[in-house]
Amino acid sequence: MNDRKGKKVKGLPFYQKAAMYVFITLIGVVFFFIGLYIFIGPDFAKAKSLTDVSFFSLFGNLFLGSLSLLLGAFLYLVTITTQCFTFNFHRPIWKSLKVKFSFVYTIFLCLVGVGLGLSSSIILTPLLKIVSFPKVLSTLLPLLMGIMLVNFVFAQITVWVPLEISVLKKRMKALGLSESEITQGIYIGISDLTKSSFKKFDIIEDDIGLLWIMPDRIVYRGDNDNFEFDRNQLLEISREVDKGSAAAYSGIVHIIIRFRDKDGSERKVRFHIEGKWNVDETRRALDELAERLYEWQGSG
Repeated sequence: MNDRKGKKVKGLPFYQKAAMYVFITLIGVVFFFIGLYIFIGPDFAKAKSLTDVSFFSLFGNLFLGSLSLLLGAFLYLVTITTQCFTFNFHRPIWKSLKVKFSFVYTIFLCLVGVGLGLSSSIILTPLLKIVSFPKVLSTLLPLLMGIMLVNFVFAQITVWVPLEISVLKKRMKALGLSESEITQGIYIGISDLTKSSFKKFDIIEDDIGLLWIMPDRIVYRGDNDNFEFDRNQLLEISREVDKGSAAAYSGIVHIIIRFRDKDGSERKVRFHIEGKWNVDETRRALDELAERLYEWQGSG
């Protein structure tokens, strides 16, 4: 018998697990709708208001919907594994990454939303016709509902955490940070309060990086910005809702740091927590970070 004691056994990589879960979920969704349609299909066929319904087109919608969901899953996996098509981490990446990610995320939401809407239309469209909805609305409403539902869900959860962590780690390593330094850091995004968040389209953060709370100072190292300050340089710690951010509607209250830089100039920076899967985790992490900062401020 081989002695494997002490050897760390690694599980499947994240993208393989995600692909498997997505595939199983999609298969389950497809069979659910097919089974539901088989059981209630005869009742639909008897309804006079469904004489103009083509069951072939409904199954066509199911096929196209499933295909759209699969394409969304494929785009997600490709984006994660390629770090959103980012390959050179020895130069600043955040500015270009924001543009690429906004484009990819929009396509992803459309694919998943359309896929969900088309797949659900094989049930919803006949039901809407039975209750005398206009033909156009009966066709479009499931699609619109799918898109709206997907946007709502992904406003509450963040499926891009692996991308955030992977990109940050690679960039920090390219800047010369060790694995232990990265592990000890807090994944943070920062934004400038002098620039309105309403004008930033989707991604509010002006930079992303790591934050370290040390006994004598606080250090931030980002993709294209860095700063540090001690207690004498710190002017104020406060909490403030960013009304131009979608996170504000989920109860997120950001941390605002006001301090004097090395050259004596005053800076005011908003902290954003990165690497959390949903708004509840983000909210708790911001509260915990605020407590740590207040404790650090008062311990000097």
